[in-house]
Amino acid sequence: MNLAARISRVVFLFLLSALPLRAANFSICHVGDIADADLFAPVALDVVDPAATTARQTAEAAKVPAIFRDFPNYATNALAADFTAACAAAHSRFLAAVRQTFQPPTLDANAVAAPEFTSFLAAFNAQHPEFPVPAALAAQWARGQDGAEIQSRLLSQLLQMMRRPVCADNLPASFVVGEKYRVVPVSRPDETPTLEIAEQKGKWIATTNLTSVARLRMLFRHNFPTNEPAVTAALAAFFRPVCAPDTALTQQSRDRAVREIVATEHFVSGQLIVRRGGLIDAKTKAAIDQLREKSLLPASFTIATAPENPRAAAPARDGLIWIALAAVAALSLATIIFAWRIVRLRPVAARTESAANFSPQVSQAVKDALVQELAATRVELLKAQQFAAAKIIPTNGHEHKNGNGNGSIALAPALEEHTENCIVNLLAEGQSLVDGNEFEKALKCFDAAFALQPDRAETLVKMGGVLDKLGRTDEALQSLDRAIAADDTLTIAYLQKGGLFNRLARYEEASQCYEKALLKQKKSAA
Repeated sequence: MNLAARISRVVFLFLLSALPLRAANFSICHVGDIADADLFAPVALDVVDPAATTARQTAEAAKVPAIFRDFPNYATNALAADFTAACAAAHSRFLAAVRQTFQPPTLDANAVAAPEFTSFLAAFNAQHPEFPVPAALAAQWARGQDGAEIQSRLLSQLLQMMRRPVCADNLPASFVVGEKYRVVPVSRPDETPTLEIAEQKGKWIATTNLTSVARLRMLFRHNFPTNEPAVTAALAAFFRPVCAPDTALTQQSRDRAVREIVATEHFVSGQLIVRRGGLIDAKTKAAIDQLREKSLLPASFTIATAPENPRAAAPARDGLIWIALAAVAALSLATIIFAWRIVRLRPVAARTESAANFSPQVSQAVKDALVQELAATRVELLKAQQFAAAKIIPTNGHEHKNGNGNGSIALAPALEEHTENCIVNLLAEGQSLVDGNEFEKALKCFDAAFALQPDRAETLVKMGGVLDKLGRTDEALQSLDRAIAADDTLTIAYLQKGGLFNRLARYEEASQCYEKALLKQKKSAA
């Protein structure tokens, strides 16, 4: 690839990266943002996990007994009043029908026992299904009696069934009763007691004793011996709830019972909190906020704020991209022409000087591209020179002297530069493999860098981290110790060593490492 093409590519990448697709925010993060760098816990952290906390609180809240308002007297009084009124209305209708059908206001025993009366009663009950008159009660009414004894017996049977806890058939969807519940006596269904009153006067009842209205009606039809199913069904319709769920009071009780429940996640020192490009969730945000409060958040960690409305932002972003591409095309053409002239008029060593004519941002990008071009050229030259030296030196039988006559090979500066470039590339490749959890391959890269320069602290620290990931603890400690011996100002070496000791439960040694790291950091800042 020629120099002009490389310069064009650099300018393109620079302008594309400058597009305002998302804004880096160094001071605050929100759920849904993106991490621009890996974040490791510098110290041990206990972070509240909102999602796990909510799940635990929900599970524990369901175990707290539900609260019901209990109003049996109100319910039974209302049932008795409704039954009495229904009987009185049926009595009046029945007597009117008897007069119209049989003429005399009352009938004797023979008339009541006649088939005509039976047919009359069946037709009357068919016309009034809301309250069919039982045959025994109809016989007394037809003979002029009030039938009070029969009415009283029927009402007593209804009230007897109402002595158990009866609730509505359908409870609120979010209302979980649990194994037992608490009933609070009230005078009316709409009365709202306080939580304190509920705790003082409430009684515990097993949920198995709670009966719905539908089940109660089924039990009544089963237990009420009669060959008049329409009458039985009409009587069962008088049943009503004697207790009602108090959702607000139940929620208060459960909230108070679980408000101290908190689910936390423990991060050991050196543990990954969020990976570069990872989504910031509620737990990660809590960890970041805690580190920021303790002034432990690395300066290199940044947040990319997600757009509030991605669909609305997409058209504007696409428009910016097209504008940028058009600008890149025009600027690239001008850059190619300009660079071609530079190459024609000046030597390669002076090319970086012409970059000053560009704007500061583009100038720096062009300089970087030229430096990379020169570095690539030097590497190729070094390889050729090394090959030539390998062939020449044994033939001559003596060392080539440099200008100073000290016996060192003239290729030493280029060789050192080549070695440095190799180490930098190996470390970068190794770190990329670490980010992808390919620790064995990463270790091979770090081993190769170590072979080129055994006393490089940066290499030793990275080797220690990978060895720790692979479970080779002793080797990891040795590597970190060698890193500290090579450069005792490297704070990260102390932090990693402290984290390793912490995971081994060697807390005193971990504390000493953290103290040294803080001390080195303070000295470095001073």
